[in-house]
Amino acid sequence: IVFSAGSGDRVFATTAAGGPTTRVISADAVKGRFLSISPVPHRRAVLLGVGGTTPRVVALDLDTRAVHDVVGGATAAWVTPDGTLVYALSTGHLFGVPFDARRLAAVGSAVSLLDGIQTVNGAADVTVGGDGTLLYVEGTALAGPGRAQLAAVSRDGMARQVDARWHFAPPSNGGVALSPDGGRLAVSAIDSATARS
Repeated sequence: IVFSAGSGDRVFATTAAGGPTTRVISADAVKGRFLSISPVPHRRAVLLGVGGTTPRVVALDLDTRAVHDVVGGATAAWVTPDGTLVYALSTGHLFGVPFDARRLAAVGSAVSLLDGIQTVNGAADVTVGGDGTLLYVEGTALAGPGRAQLAAVSRDGMARQVDARWHFAPPSNGGVALSPDGGRLAVSAIDSATARS
């Protein structure tokens, strides 16, 4: 289990059974704060979205602690089961590119997958489950006051609203996450009266 603590300035690891945590990297090592973390399938490595003056996605080898630059300009990335690196820009654009998990590198040419993903403070409100399911909040970059809803997109590009009853203010969105099998969803949103997850 790998997670960020503080204000995105440190990343820690622990075992699935729990126990002590170990710091695996700090923001100083990448000259920015951590915006996102996702696993690299079949490898003891994670992808880290790094914010700051030069946003980018890096791969961290958990055994050697080596950091590999993967894609510039991105704030989050995921590797799908077919080996595609899906990455989000702070502009709300989503791209895909072949990924070599052995080298922890993007290979080949990127293609545009989707536009119109909401971003808040540069971080895109999107996640990709372990089965390749994509979930995102439709909107614009640096969205201001208003109400947002979640949408799920099938592999053929068809979008559907997740639940018409779910509305939240974009700047108060704490994030979305999918279970590895794509069957469960976690949403964190804060309104003016209470915090709800």
